[in-house]
Amino acid sequence: MSIKRDKKTVKVITILSGILFFGLVMGIVIFSLPDTKRGKTDKDESVAEAESTTAHIKEETAAPETQKDTEPLAEPPTEPPTEKETEPEPTEPETEEEAISIDLIAFGDNLLHKGIFDWNMMLNGDYRITSAYENIKDMVASADIAVVNQETVIGGIDLGLHDYPRFNAPYDTADVLHELGFDVVTTANNHIYDMGVQGIINQIDYFKNNYPDILLTGTYKTAEERAQIPIFEAKGIKVAFLNYTYGHNRFEKGDVIVNMLDTDQVTADIVRAKEAADFVCVCVHWGEENKKVENEQQQALAQLMSDYGADLIIGTHPHVVQNVTVLTGKDGNSTLCYYSLGNLVSLQHTTPTMLGGVAKVTFTKVGDAKAITAFDYDFVVTQWDAMHGGCRVIPWKDYTPELAAEHGMPSFDKTFSYDTLAAIVEKYRLK
Repeated sequence: MSIKRDKKTVKVITILSGILFFGLVMGIVIFSLPDTKRGKTDKDESVAEAESTTAHIKEETAAPETQKDTEPLAEPPTEPPTEKETEPEPTEPETEEEAISIDLIAFGDNLLHKGIFDWNMMLNGDYRITSAYENIKDMVASADIAVVNQETVIGGIDLGLHDYPRFNAPYDTADVLHELGFDVVTTANNHIYDMGVQGIINQIDYFKNNYPDILLTGTYKTAEERAQIPIFEAKGIKVAFLNYTYGHNRFEKGDVIVNMLDTDQVTADIVRAKEAADFVCVCVHWGEENKKVENEQQQALAQLMSDYGADLIIGTHPHVVQNVTVLTGKDGNSTLCYYSLGNLVSLQHTTPTMLGGVAKVTFTKVGDAKAITAFDYDFVVTQWDAMHGGCRVIPWKDYTPELAAEHGMPSFDKTFSYDTLAAIVEKYRLK
């Protein structure tokens, strides 16, 4: 059977079908929305869901416990350091070594003729010849190390006062040297045996027992003493003083040792002294008396000492001043050499013997570096007055033509005058 539908019926059916389809779609959409969108407001259910979510997050993000034996975590890559970061850390500047300097002053032969003591006994009532050196006291005191060559043995009054050719001085002489401030006394010279072995022993014992602060060098009582390098120290600078003589006027066997100018001994001592001291000074009694110029033997010996490393050479014995020079050793080292300082004091009878040389030397040390940094050549005059008596040493800077006119030397040497002395000073002084 066929069903016939009219146009109005079809239209109604079509509208109803659209309404049903729209309702179905909206139901599906609303059902798919979240609970909050759907109006779910139950408080307990919302809190429970939030707590569950938080616990889950904590489990996923909690850091694992570290253990000492676990592998270290790799460092994350870092940005390259800036220029400021690559600059080195500032460091403290190195402290510069402090320069230390000491001044040495050295005089020539302390040649004590008997007349010097006789005059003092007449004027002052004793043998303490302090007044003879009063005018150079400040010169001696100005130095850190003061050196003198004791030409006449100090054997004491018990051995008697003696004049040339066999000298002897009283113990008062040692007292005066100490009072003036001398630090080093050299004793190896041609007059050392003038009073025999006993004179040498007396001199050594008197200095040792009364003035152990004075360095006595050149003569010894035992081989053990001789084996020790004689060193004087000032401001932390050590200076070795080696002392030798070319010979002696007389000899007597006994238990004493006098340093002789033996080249093997000298060079061996210099080598040992260089290991023990900062500077090495060789005080040597050599040359020819009254010769104003050093001879070839002095020159050769000085060069040998320089080759082995001596820093300073101080010569005595000629009784007149000689040249000062700077030598160059085989290793390129420098050696300052005063060939002869002449006399500090004497009653000799020629004009040149009245003028004595004074060595002035500055030693400087900076860390391990050491050098002689300054030197000069000064002079003194032995002034003695035959009419009024007395003998004294006067610095050249204080000497005058008036003093020269009062000198007793013209009775023995007509050439003596202030101008004659001035000419010698001009010849030898350092320009």
